[in-house]
Amino acid sequence: VLKSLESSKTELDGEQRTLYRLLLEDPKAGFNGELVLDRKRMLPLLVRANLGPAENPREKFFWQAQWRFGGAHDPKLFELPESF
Repeated sequence: VLKSLESSKTELDGEQRTLYRLLLEDPKAGFNGELVLDRKRMLPLLVRANLGPAENPREKFFWQAQWRFGGAHDPKLFELPESF
């Protein structure tokens, strides 16, 4: 269940960007979480989730990212091995 939706402006890589912050909560399921998105590319910058009671969650998850664009990658990096 969406508890709150916020937006804010910040500077990323010398450019003014809008960020969206979504707060999610489902008390019956014992879940609360947060998601921060970069509006320009609609990519996640932060994901946080707690499962269980807010005062003592049984599981916690946190993920944060920095995205880089314009680089070149060697296609061999994406080849799958013939066997594991």
